[in-house]
Amino acid sequence: PPSPTSRARSALRERKLRDIRSLADEVRTEQETLARRRRELDSVSTRLTAQREKLQRDSRNAKATIRQLSKREKSALQRKIEQEQQLDVAISELRKLSKGNKEGASFSSKTSGLRLPVVGGRVKRYKGNMAEISGPKEAQVISIYDGKVVETKRNRITGKYEVFIAHGEYITSYANLGSVCVGKGQKIARNQQIGTIGSSVDFETMQTEYRIVFGIYPPDPKQTMRAENCFRR
Repeated sequence: PPSPTSRARSALRERKLRDIRSLADEVRTEQETLARRRRELDSVSTRLTAQREKLQRDSRNAKATIRQLSKREKSALQRKIEQEQQLDVAISELRKLSKGNKEGASFSSKTSGLRLPVVGGRVKRYKGNMAEISGPKEAQVISIYDGKVVETKRNRITGKYEVFIAHGEYITSYANLGSVCVGKGQKIARNQQIGTIGSSVDFETMQTEYRIVFGIYPPDPKQTMRAENCFRR
């Protein structure tokens, strides 16, 4: 039989082997943990790289959009300025044509309670003698009072139509019409359809909308009128 010394050495060897196996298991477990963390870090790094690239693309697209909007806004503003300049010239000439007109002669600066010129429309904003009136697509545009058409024309800048109606010697203008159904010299009844609403670009949102620009002009260019007074109840 083995001596006590031999048995002691054998037991010691077994303990050391168990310790070595245990240490090997710990090392293997730690290696697996490190490998898993490395994969997780690689995954996070990949996601961060993708997010950074997306942010860079979004930034480039946003800058391009801003540049494009800036061009559109400048173009839209320039068109608006040119339209107003053309309108001032047109009204000056149309005052001559409305001189002595008897159709709708009961109209005056005190006339109020009239319907909006866009059926189903609403006033977006007033600006002195003018009003921007929005409405649904293809909404009817009507004359606010009896009168006579003194001019219809197509705006060379926007491609939309404009109608000018004399009520006595007062003139109302209806700009940005998509279509017209009246002609120059035609007598018009109150609330009679003269055309349909046209599309345009909202200068604040740069989105497509449907609206007309209504204006009212007294016989005396020095006299001022407010468009909102026509529709006040």
